[in-house]
Amino acid sequence: MHVDSKLIKRCIKNDERAQNQLFKLCFPMLMGICMRYHNNKNDALNSLNKGFYRILTKLDQHDQTKNFEGWAKRVMVTTLLNELKQSKKWNEHISTVDFDFLNSQSSLEFDHINEQIDSDAILDLIHKLPEKEKEIINLYAIDGYNHKEISKLLDIPEGTSKWLLSNARKRLAQKMSNLIRTGVNSILL
Repeated sequence: MHVDSKLIKRCIKNDERAQNQLFKLCFPMLMGICMRYHNNKNDALNSLNKGFYRILTKLDQHDQTKNFEGWAKRVMVTTLLNELKQSKKWNEHISTVDFDFLNSQSSLEFDHINEQIDSDAILDLIHKLPEKEKEIINLYAIDGYNHKEISKLLDIPEGTSKWLLSNARKRLAQKMSNLIRTGVNSILL
């Protein structure tokens, strides 16, 4: 996605046509991010609107010598995380973490999982993870944050981030194995 600097300048000046054009350019990318964090389109669209509003209001802070797409993704992810932190689910889940298991992390390899599972099936599996694990797998595996960055973003210890990622990987590996064994179309998760 290429966003012209003239378009950004017009958006900063509150040109509604330019803002609409920018929204149309950003929609597929931002909606994809939102759908990874939400289980339904309505919630994803609500977050998208909040995130895009934040992008528009912070456009004057964007360094136009840097990649707009990366900056917009970061603003969107930050918006999503702020929403999730405020939600009751976040606080309920983090309080149930058993910290005794933090030192017993195991790393799972996904190399044995092949192309039999399409991206929609994987996205569906990610949506069915517990909220906290879904957020961590999105941030780490998809958005490219490291555990130190996740720790700061979510205000949790690095060890908790690693533990949640490990749990998410275990759950996904098990569910993917089930999909391969039984066939994507015949499994009911």
